[in-house]
Amino acid sequence: LFSGSLTVPAGTCGDLNCDPAHEVDVADLTTLIDHLFISFAPLCTGTQFANINCDPANEIDVADLTTMIDHLFISFSPLCCQ
Repeated sequence: LFSGSLTVPAGTCGDLNCDPAHEVDVADLTTLIDHLFISFAPLCTGTQFANINCDPANEIDVADLTTMIDHLFISFSPLCCQ
């Protein structure tokens, strides 16, 4: 299992919790789950960097959650928007 994190430059997709290190990690996954199902709080990135499955409608939904899980734990494939 991948237990680290991936560092992405500021202002790129995946850093959904806007941490200073700009890492894509479980904290970003938790932020997305919170946004979609719990608090519905707006993401600090807005939709611009949260559409991590690159759907043309630019909607943030369960498909983005699935993409994040795949990226972090299954295929480790780069996000399409990186």
